Amino acid sequence: MKEKADKARAPESLHQLYQESFLQRLLRLVEFFSSVAVDNSDALSMIQRIANPQQLQTLLRLLISGTPKVKVVVLKVLQNLIKLDIPVEIFEHAVELCNSDSEDSATREVRRILDISSCVDFKDCHFLRLLFNYLLDSRSVMWFEDRSTQQGQYAVTNELAKTFRVVFQYGDDKNVFWQRVISKELKRMLLQIQTATDAEIDAIMSLMQESAFKRISAGSLARTNQMQLITVLGFSDKQISSSMQIDDIKKLKLSPEFENDKQKLVGLYFNPNNPSLQEVISVPAHDVEPVTDLEIEQTK
Repeated sequence: MKEKADKARAPESLHQLYQESFLQRLLRLVEFFSSVAVDNSDALSMIQRIANPQQLQTLLRLLISGTPKVKVVVLKVLQNLIKLDIPVEIFEHAVELCNSDSEDSATREVRRILDISSCVDFKDCHFLRLLFNYLLDSRSVMWFEDRSTQQGQYAVTNELAKTFRVVFQYGDDKNVFWQRVISKELKRMLLQIQTATDAEIDAIMSLMQESAFKRISAGSLARTNQMQLITVLGFSDKQISSSMQIDDIKKLKLSPEFENDKQKLVGLYFNPNNPSLQEVISVPAHDVEPVTDLEIEQTK
């Protein structure tokens, strides 16, 4: 009887491993440990277990084929690994493994992205080429109305651009090669920017702080016309009460992007002078402006 019960539970446990919510929790745990390792060398030994080409290959495949929420967390993990000065060769080998002879959908997508032709060509670094081409491919969607995209993908492109900036901010002997490659290619492109398409210019400028096209979407920081600093939760055309809890907001199924004039922006207000005061507010979208990257850094 016990054996039958164990067999019945096995498929259920296996199914749980592939649930989106479980994957997100697992990745956030990896992100947490990797962020701790940035400031605490005692935690570095745990992170070294995932800082190998085989495990990085899994992260890169999730970056390409996962949902936007998964992709954002994967990029945060990669940013932490860059801060930890993981050798460039490990990232390069991981991309090579992704671009293997396998014919599964993730491998085909990696191959397609690496083969994208653009005015920026990181031919000397496959990892940077994969990130930039993916950024360009995703941002290009915004320049063609007849193409559809996953909701939340814009937030992913912001994290992709941030990953490039992390390379510059946390430069060390191990990734100075990346810095040289990026600097050389950006300088070359800026000197002949008139030959680039709108999508290419958008992608190139997004790599430089405060030069990107800013858009308010779920997860971004914004400021209301009352000077309230909020984290955007999403947009809704339903009435939002200030007494609503986060669990109540989740049931509304907020859209991550602004879709029509009937929608209002829903955000979580945080009062820095009174940390215990956190309130869900709803305001007209035109009464809100994005907070710049430099302002975000100054508040950390």
